[in-house]
Amino acid sequence: MVMAMKLAIAAAAIASVTPMHNANVAPDATSSCAANQVCMYSDKGFTGQIYHLVGGNQDADLRNNPCSGCKSSTDSGSNNTWNDMVSSIYNRTGESYCFYKDSSFRPVGDPIVVVNANGTRDLKGDPANDQITSVRPC
Repeated sequence: MVMAMKLAIAAAAIASVTPMHNANVAPDATSSCAANQVCMYSDKGFTGQIYHLVGGNQDADLRNNPCSGCKSSTDSGSNNTWNDMVSSIYNRTGESYCFYKDSSFRPVGDPIVVVNANGTRDLKGDPANDQITSVRPC
């Protein structure tokens, strides 16, 4: 009886610390990124400002999208735009998305990051951090 009680207490303790969200994504990211969107965050760990790209055939040139107060760690000329600003990505669409270093999806056929359908990517420590300029479905 004592052993059964100890097992029940241990099971309850484990259940109380089991995360309710995808372990790869910060809990606030799951609430800030709606289904059928690709969400790009200005900071690591799915934090900071968020750029929402609606899924489907939409492409994005991040140079043309404002990000008030954003400061790039790689290109000060990109400050206050989403160009060279992305540090983490949450893809809540049903298709893979490709992320390119240059505008017009260059280099052609060679994205620096691919995030699969319903996948995530934290670029902390990755050479692609603060390097993305254009985005489209793969």
